[in-house]
Amino acid sequence: MFSLLVLALPAVTHAADLVDQPDFLKADVGLFYSFDGTKLGLTEANEALGSVQHATHKMGLRGEMGVAPGTSVFLEFVGSPSNTISFNEPRTMGWNPKEDEGSLLNGLPIEDGVEPYSGGGFESVWLGVRGTPFSQAREARATWLIEGALRTPDKTNLYTGDGSGDGALALRLSNVFATSRGATHPYIAAHYTATRPYSVEGMDEDESFDPSNRIHMVTGAEFDVWSKPATGQMVSVEGSAFFAYNSPAVLPSGLYLPSVLPGTEMTPTISTEYSEFGAGFGVHWMPIREMKVDFNMNLAWPTPHRVESSYPVYSAFQSRSLGVGLAVSYLYR
Repeated sequence: MFSLLVLALPAVTHAADLVDQPDFLKADVGLFYSFDGTKLGLTEANEALGSVQHATHKMGLRGEMGVAPGTSVFLEFVGSPSNTISFNEPRTMGWNPKEDEGSLLNGLPIEDGVEPYSGGGFESVWLGVRGTPFSQAREARATWLIEGALRTPDKTNLYTGDGSGDGALALRLSNVFATSRGATHPYIAAHYTATRPYSVEGMDEDESFDPSNRIHMVTGAEFDVWSKPATGQMVSVEGSAFFAYNSPAVLPSGLYLPSVLPGTEMTPTISTEYSEFGAGFGVHWMPIREMKVDFNMNLAWPTPHRVESSYPVYSAFQSRSLGVGLAVSYLYR
């Protein structure tokens, strides 16, 4: 888990996209933008100790082409013009002699604030394949879609200040079931993302960072509200609910705490597992048959967890996250 705070919500994915594929030798091309903002309250011994905020803007280009009936391949380029971690009401890391460990509660307010971590630039490329063992497009009553994708590693990352991503190789597997009942299109999906450990310049040979693996499950439905079959124009709305589990991660110490003890900054430390619960809303518009515009918004609440194993600082129950996405696609069908 590079993103203790970026929840990787599928802000630009909706019901139709989950199972929609171009036909053989047809293609889709789209531009997308997403914003993820999280405010994570920090606590120690049930005392509030300010908060950390993570704001990420992402942009990308995605192309998908049908290579056989029910099978397509896609290529997705992703970058971030801005990825920033900042702190509200930061404190120095003090010392708790009773527990023989560092303590933000025993520290002092940092009057001048803390310089935020910030990065930007190209992040990675996703290469993937999607297949439908059965599909409503082939006269089945429902559609089952399986997806597998690999993300290329990127040596630049936010940790060293020369990029915006986490620089690691990643694998994503998805399994989606969807159907239609008149103007209602319910679906259920599960996504699993595994990220490989990696090292950055200056680390010892036996050290590495290890982003968490993530399981994300979502269920929802899209509802047709207006259409004009003669021109292909239509408008639909979508509602969804989701649950996600993030496994423990090995991250740089001090990335999500305003201050750490000398000698531990940017050394590997463990962030404990946590879950997320949330809901989403979307509006999808096709102004012409060959074009679609998708807008999505997600709200999520991460469960409390220990930010770093080296220090007794936890996230607050009131932490929350907002994700917004916009995608514009051209359909060569």
